[in-house]
Amino acid sequence: MTEEIIRKAVETAMARLLPALTASLTAEVERQLNADLAGTQTYHRKREKIDDQIAAKFNGRNAAEVARELGVGRATVYRAIKRRLEENRR
Repeated sequence: MTEEIIRKAVETAMARLLPALTASLTAEVERQLNADLAGTQTYHRKREKIDDQIAAKFNGRNAAEVARELGVGRATVYRAIKRRLEENRR
């Protein structure tokens, strides 16, 4: 009984604290990255992320389904697969 009360108390406390901890941790990471990368430009290519998602879902016959799932065109699926194949040849 006591363990259950403690568990529920901890769960309740964590549910309240987690959003605040996440926000403060995110802010701290952002602050630290800004300090570390001051004066440099960074660029994160969205295409690489989409290409990875396409490659994970594509089975050779489901281009339309993958396109629909990811909100891209079929041509984008085929271009991503083509890029992946070209990368693998190098």
